[in-house]
Amino acid sequence: MHRPLANLRNAIKDIPQVVKRELGPQLLGVFFMRGLGSLGITNITAYKNGDLIGAVVAIDVDIFLYRTANEWSTWKENIPFRPVQDIRLELLIAQQAENNRKSALQYMLLHEFGHILTASSEMMPD
Repeated sequence: MHRPLANLRNAIKDIPQVVKRELGPQLLGVFFMRGLGSLGITNITAYKNGDLIGAVVAIDVDIFLYRTANEWSTWKENIPFRPVQDIRLELLIAQQAENNRKSALQYMLLHEFGHILTASSEMMPD
């Protein structure tokens, strides 16, 4: 049985405290959606003067429910390429023991949380 909310809670639980602390009130929520075409996206919302209101992360439940971390990362990295006979691009982001949905979600969440953290800093222009 697939339990997306339990997978998400498990993934967030093990994200480093320093990341969670830095996100603070900037993270308005993580939501499940369908049809995004990618595992996750982040939407940053700001006032007209550029001050950050907050951000939401959307996760495509259809993409992560049926793929392990390595299956998802390989699928994602192959998107821009046409298939070529006898050539395969394979990406490994997790060791076999951690090759699961939780690891895929953690990888994606850390990436999306990075967008939020850079949006709330002077690192990137508006």
